[in-house]
Amino acid sequence: SRRCRREVMSKNLRNALISFGVIILIILSCVIYYSDLYDDIANYFGINSNSSYNFVRFLDVGQGDCTLVHSDGKYVLIDAGSADNDGIGLAEKLHELNVSKIECVIISHDDDDHTGGLRRILNEFDVEAVVSSKFSFVDDTEAINDILTAAEKNDTQMLVAEAGDRLFFGGAEFKFPWIDTESESNNDRSLVTRVYLDGWTFFFG
Repeated sequence: SRRCRREVMSKNLRNALISFGVIILIILSCVIYYSDLYDDIANYFGINSNSSYNFVRFLDVGQGDCTLVHSDGKYVLIDAGSADNDGIGLAEKLHELNVSKIECVIISHDDDDHTGGLRRILNEFDVEAVVSSKFSFVDDTEAINDILTAAEKNDTQMLVAEAGDRLFFGGAEFKFPWIDTESESNNDRSLVTRVYLDGWTFFFG
């Protein structure tokens, strides 16, 4: 009988754990569903559902790099994706997130997979400044000239960062700890960016 009681207790415990797991899954599903629902409602009424929390979001721009940082209502974009579809996908994603003003676009280097969507971003959004190293935007190419023309047209500042410089937007700190001035490679002499936000540290370069 003692063995029977142990088997019954074991079965009851197993059933309890299964029930608990099912409840957890239901709760998580509800959280995910209502979070998406809130975003959909906020988008419908033009409410910025991102404004209440800080985040670092890696945007899917296909072949290329692009990260959106939000802190206390301030948006910073790190790189601007590839030239695929002239940056339409990136612009659409930012519109979906109800981003209208970007304090700063930080460009690690001016290869197409980092600046391909920049011209469209400058033309469609209120961008205060573009920050890059002294090695970027100096070549006389059609793509770079288009970016510089868009920046001038939209009163966007083109700023040059040096190693050790820092920028602050909201509660986020953007520090540029290193630029390899000796290399001839665009990748090697990228503007390295270290982001501090809510106790987390992120590196980009």
